Amino acid sequence: MKFRQIIMLLLAVGLALGALGVVVAGREEGERPAAERTQRRLSMEERVEQYVTSLKEELGSTDKQWKVLGPKLEALINTRFELRRLYLARFSGPRGLFGRRRSSEASEEKKDTPESQLRKLLKDESAEEDVIQAKLAAVRAARKEEGKENREKMKELRGIIGEQVTELKEVLSIRQEAILVLRGIIS
Repeated sequence: MKFRQIIMLLLAVGLALGALGVVVAGREEGERPAAERTQRRLSMEERVEQYVTSLKEELGSTDKQWKVLGPKLEALINTRFELRRLYLARFSGPRGLFGRRRSSEASEEKKDTPESQLRKLLKDESAEEDVIQAKLAAVRAARKEEGKENREKMKELRGIIGEQVTELKEVLSIRQEAILVLRGIIS
């Protein structure tokens, strides 16, 4: 009988501590400023702008220098992000990493693409195998073409990055160049 009472007492204490933790966490949440509680995710442009602004301070450039450096750095960083996006798209597959749906897939279903046609066909249980095979071949061909286009675009972006880095190095001091090398912005 005592064993049951001890177990019940431990359960009651555990529930009380859990409830207390929830109340304390709720109070802490309420104490944070409203802007912090409803923080939204920054867009890519906003993140690049913040990053470039932090670079201005680290590079120690004057406002006059920054009028030249700022736009060049921002263009270079945006080009690098675009190259990275294309590179990752090669490996993410049609559903993205870990099987998640791509954001473009939702809009793709509204379009008449080989993938959307295959999806519609697969929903039909009476679809014949040769029709599925033909649509599957069309999807593979479309993906192969998309991959080819992405590789060409990546090659073009690498050339643009090379030109941007060359232009940027012309206006940088050696200290600024070293900082950008350490940051991985230029090589």
